[in-house]
Amino acid sequence: MRKLVVVVELGVVVVALGVAIWALYRFWHLSSTSPCPPVAEIEAQIRQDPAAQQCADISVEVDRCVVKLQGRIESEENRARLRSVVQNIRGITYVNDTLIRIVEAPFCEVLDILEPVQKHAETHNFGLKVRLVNKEGKNLPVYVQGENLIIEVTTPAKFESFVYVDYYSTDGQVQHLFPNIKEALNFLPPRSVYTVGQPDDKHVEWKPLPPFGRELISVIATKQPLVFTPKAPRYDPESARSYLDQLHQAI
Repeated sequence: MRKLVVVVELGVVVVALGVAIWALYRFWHLSSTSPCPPVAEIEAQIRQDPAAQQCADISVEVDRCVVKLQGRIESEENRARLRSVVQNIRGITYVNDTLIRIVEAPFCEVLDILEPVQKHAETHNFGLKVRLVNKEGKNLPVYVQGENLIIEVTTPAKFESFVYVDYYSTDGQVQHLFPNIKEALNFLPPRSVYTVGQPDDKHVEWKPLPPFGRELISVIATKQPLVFTPKAPRYDPESARSYLDQLHQAI
C-alpha cells in the first residue's frame, strides 16, 4: 500500500512539473515575440533605402504583422531589395508586394514630376481631359507599326491654357508632339477640343517609331507658358533625362 501511494504522489508531481514547464515556455515565447511595428516605422525604413529614393512611390498597409506594399518601383531588382528590407524588420511575418508595378526610367521619372501636379489638378477639378482616339476603354493600348497616334485634348474649363504634349520612348528619348514646327500656337481657350496628330494638311501626323516597347505620353495644361533654358522651340527629339531636368524647373 505504501508503494502505491508513493507512485501516485510521484505522478502528481510529474504532471504538475510538466504544467509548470509548459507555462514557463509559453511565457518566454510570448515575451520574446516582437509586436507588429507601426506603419510609420516601416515607411521610415523604406525611405532610407536607395531602392525607394528615386523613381519609386510606395504605400504601406499592415494587418496583423502582414505588410502589403503598393505603388511603383523602377526594377524587379529594386522590388526584391525592398521586400527583403521590410521582411527583415523585427515583428514582420510576411510581405505581400504583388501590387507593386515595375515602371522603368525615364517613365518613372516623368511620373515623379507630373503625378503631384496631376493630383492637384484632380483635387481642384480643372477639367483637363485626354483621349487616345480609337483606343477608348483600353488600360494598355497597343499600337502597331504604321498606325497613327492621335490624341484628343479637352482643355481645362476654368482657364485659358498652354498645352504641351510629349511622347517618351523606350530608348530614353522624348519627342515633342505639340507644339511642333507646324502647330506652334499652343495657347487655347477654356473647354477647347484639340486633336494632336490628326491626319490632314493642317496637322503633323505622328506614328510610333522603333525601338518598339513600353512608351508614355504626357499632356500638360498650364495657365502660364513653361519657360525653358535656353528659350528655344523644342521641335526635335532630345534626351528625356535632360528635358526632365528642365521641365522640373519650369513647373
